[in-house]
Formats: sequence, structure tokens, C-alpha cells
Amino acid sequence: MMEAQQCPQPLANQDEVISSATPQTEQSELSPNSVNYSTLNPSQLIDHLAVILQGAELPERKQVELIRSMFYKKKEQLQSEENADALAQAEIQEERMNDLLQNFKELDRKRIEEQERIYKENKAVCDDLLSKLEALLEAGEDFGKVYSEFHQIREQWEAARPLSPQDEKALRSSFGALRDRFYELKSINEELREYDFRKNLEAKTQLLAEIEPLVGLDNPVQAIKALNPLVDRWHNLGPVARELRAEIHGKFKEFTTAIYKRHQDHHDQKHQQEAANLEAKTAICLELEELLQEAMPHRRKGWDELTARIHDLQEKWKTIGFTGRKDNESIYQRYRASLDTFFQRKSAFFDSFRAELSENLTKKRALLEQAKALKDSTDWNKTAEALKALQAEWTKIGAVPNKYSQRIWNEFRACFDYFFERRKNERGAMQGNLQANLQAKQQILAELEALRTEEDINQLRLQLEESGKKWQSIGHVPHKDKDEVNRKHKELLDELYGRVRQQRTQRRLNGYTESLKNISDQQGGLSHERQRMTRILDRMRSELQTYENNLQFLNISSKGGSSLLKDLERKREKLMTDIELLEEKIKLLIQKEAE
Repeated sequence: MMEAQQCPQPLANQDEVISSATPQTEQSELSPNSVNYSTLNPSQLIDHLAVILQGAELPERKQVELIRSMFYKKKEQLQSEENADALAQAEIQEERMNDLLQNFKELDRKRIEEQERIYKENKAVCDDLLSKLEALLEAGEDFGKVYSEFHQIREQWEAARPLSPQDEKALRSSFGALRDRFYELKSINEELREYDFRKNLEAKTQLLAEIEPLVGLDNPVQAIKALNPLVDRWHNLGPVARELRAEIHGKFKEFTTAIYKRHQDHHDQKHQQEAANLEAKTAICLELEELLQEAMPHRRKGWDELTARIHDLQEKWKTIGFTGRKDNESIYQRYRASLDTFFQRKSAFFDSFRAELSENLTKKRALLEQAKALKDSTDWNKTAEALKALQAEWTKIGAVPNKYSQRIWNEFRACFDYFFERRKNERGAMQGNLQANLQAKQQILAELEALRTEEDINQLRLQLEESGKKWQSIGHVPHKDKDEVNRKHKELLDELYGRVRQQRTQRRLNGYTESLKNISDQQGGLSHERQRMTRILDRMRSELQTYENNLQFLNISSKGGSSLLKDLERKREKLMTDIELLEEKIKLLIQKEAE
């Protein structure tokens, strides 16, 4: 009689699991032997795969698939980080992994073939034993001989394991019917019957002692795995005394029902959570798809804001657990498709944006060459107008790459400074006009000093606008007084406009305070809002610095130049107001979070 062997159940769709080339399927990052694969790099993952394939026991296919999936996940991460060296090493390891997987598939195929062979041999043994038992019961032999041969057949029957699930139930039913016929023979010896009942009672009592602890086992999956072979042993045992049958079967049913119920409850909860996760991930996919249906930004700032929104959705996705096996791949592919579309569009925009920066640089270099050709001219009026025209054309051209921006502006600005310094020296006779301009600007400073006591904010704003027009209409002052006059003028404007901005800011803050109530009701809403405000504040401060630099370098006395200065000053004041408002909003957010 062949010895029963323990073989794992055959897995369905073997080639589909191992040969699938899709690395994005989400799986647990903990392998069955508790190795945290998420901490291993691609080379370490393949080394670990090679080690477990060399072990005495072939690993389960789900463990091999988990290593393969984690490898592609790590490789995709290297691609997104543009780590060329590590990516090249991963490509080499991928070839090695494919060889290992091919070897595993062959070993797994042999394992399944061996399992099917054992199933087939054990079924043939069981069919033969059923035939022998039926013939024994029909022969009418002496009961002592029947009894002895019956128990030999039963021992052989119990040893002929494992059987395939589809054969186990039918064979067990056939054997049970013959076994019942054996016990119901009228000529059976009572003493042997009682002995057999007693042995069966002892065996079933022992099985109950092994089953009962499984009721309280924390892991219902482990409990059901441990229970199944015990149930098989129970069904292969004969009956106990009639007066004890109801009691002992009741305990068996009580224990097994409790274990099966916990196992079913576990799977029901798991399916409910997976359904909730699928719903949450579907909502993210819908939001991504709606974003992609909107018109894409035409400015870099808009792309930065949209990228921040996409990043928030990516972070939210990471917090959601797994979905059911049948939905896991499709929902991820839907999510990945939207991200790929977004980043492809973003890449196309910035390719075009960089080309535009390069074209702008070429245009500004051409203007610089023209300014250099004009800076030595002595035709003061005509050259001044020509330089003014160059200045206006310069401002119409967009940004250039950051590494050239300041340098080319300095060169361009130097041509203007050189020409106008020569003209100033040439026009020494204009000194009297400079002195008159100084007195006029000092008069405006005195008027601004008087406005410090003005309480009507609207009236203050109107008088500041009128004062600004008068200031811009006045020409240059003596060079030695220019910095001091401009400094005092700026200090007074900052103070007075600050009062105007403060009133406007307070009005807008009151409205924002009300909106915080809705934001605070959302999970993580205050934190996300504060991060968004901080990013906007950083960009606005950078923009303010650009205005400050332009105002520092721009110094043209013509009407066109004055108009440009006025426009820049207006934009600067508005930006300062917005910055102050954002700073106050952030303070409110921090205070609200602390509450």
C-alpha cells in the first residue's frame, strides 16, 4: 500500500499568474515568511527569489508573484526618479528574474503533475478498497474474519490520502454506507461492537479536544486551515454508542459551526472593506478624469497649481487599501491612465515653454545689441527716444531662462545708464531744473507727512493716487539727493498704503474666517488649506522680489517711462496687499488647527 503524501492544492491559471507583464497590481508588501519586500531593492529581491527557489520546499506561487510584482514596482520608481545607473542594474536583474521564473514554472508544473498522480493513485486504491469491502459484506463470512478484514480495509482507506476535492465527498459517502452496513449486521458480536464504539468515542473525544481551541484562535483563516483535516478524520471514524451520539455530535457541530461562522464573517468584512476601497478609488479616478476634461493651463503658475492638486489625489490614493482581486488591476489601470495623460500634457507644455524661453532670449539679445550700438551716440533726444522704444519692446517680451535673466538685464540696463550719465554730464546747465524738481518733491513729501493724520481711508487713498501722479510728473533731482528723497517717499507710501491695505485686508479676512468653518469640517481640510496657502505665498513673494528689482533698475524720465513705473508701482502695491492678506489667513489657519 503506498504511503499518503501531503501536496498543495493546484492553482488555477498558472501561466497567467507568472507570465503577466503588468507590474502595477497592488499586493501585500509582506511575504508569507514575513520578509518586508518593500525595503529591498531590485537586486535584493532577485537574490531572495533565487534563495527560496533553491530551498528544499518549493515556495507557493503567490509568494513568487509578490516578489515579481514588487520588482516591477521598484523598477517603475527608478524610472520616475530618472536614476539611470540603478535602472540599468534593474534591467540586468530583470533578465535574471525571467530565467528564475521560467525555472519556477517548470518546477511548479512538475509539482502539480505529481499531485495529480498521487490523487489518481489514491482514488484507484479507494475504489479497490470499496470493492473489497462490498464483497466482504456480501460473502457472509464468519463475523470475526469480517471484523478483522474490515479494520484492515479502514486503515488502508484512511492512509490513502490526499484525494482531490471532487472525489473526496463521493468516496467518503460510498465508504460510509458500507461502513454502516458493517455495523448493522445482525450477527455482529456485541462485545466487539461495544469495543469499537468505545474506541470511536475515544478518538472523537480526542478530536474534540483538538478542535475546541480553534474556536478562540485570533486568525479565522488559520483556524479553518487547521480544522479541515480534523473534520476529515472525524468523518472517517465510525459511530459511538447510540445514547452518546447526539451529545458528541452536538459538541462537534457547535465547535465547527462557530469556526465556520467566524471564517465567513471575516471574509464578509474583508469584502465590505474592499468594496469601500473600490468606491473611494473610483471617486479619485472620476476626479482625475474631470480635471483632464477641463482646459489645460496656459501659464506655468497654472500648471504648478494643477500639479499640486494631482499630487494631493496621489497621496490620498496611497492611504486607501486594496480592492477585490477582480477589480484591483482594472481600477489601477484606470487611475494610471489618467496620471499618464496628465504628465504627458504637462511635459508637452513645458517643452513648448522652454522653447518660448529660448526664443525670448534670442529676441532680448538682439535688443541688447541695438542698445550697445546706441549708447555712444551724442544725438541726445533721438537716441533717448530710440532707447525708450527698445525699453518698451523689452517689456513686451516674456521671460527668459533663469540663468540668463539677471545677467542680460544688467547688460541691457548698463547701456541705458552709460548713455544717460553722459547726457547728464553734457547737460550740466540743467542743474537748476534738478534743484527745482527737488523742492517740488520735498513739497510732496511734506504733504504726505500731513496725510498721516487723515482718518478717512477712502479720502486717504484718493489723495495718495493724486500725490502719485504729481510725483511721477516731476523730473530728476540732483544725484546726491536722489536716494534720500526716494527713500523717504517710499517709507511714507509704505506706511500710508499700509493703512489702506490693512482696512481692505481686515474686510477680506472677516469673510475668510466664516469659510474656515466649512474647511474645518473636512478631514485634513485645515492642513491641506494651510499647505496650499503657503505655496501661493512663496510664489507671490518671489513675484514681489521681481517687481522690486525692476523698480530698482528702471529709471527713465520720459512719459512712457513714467507710465511704466506707475504700472509697476501699482502692481507692487496690490501684490503687497495680497501677501499681507495671505499671511493673516495662514495665521488664522494655524490658530484654527491649534484649537
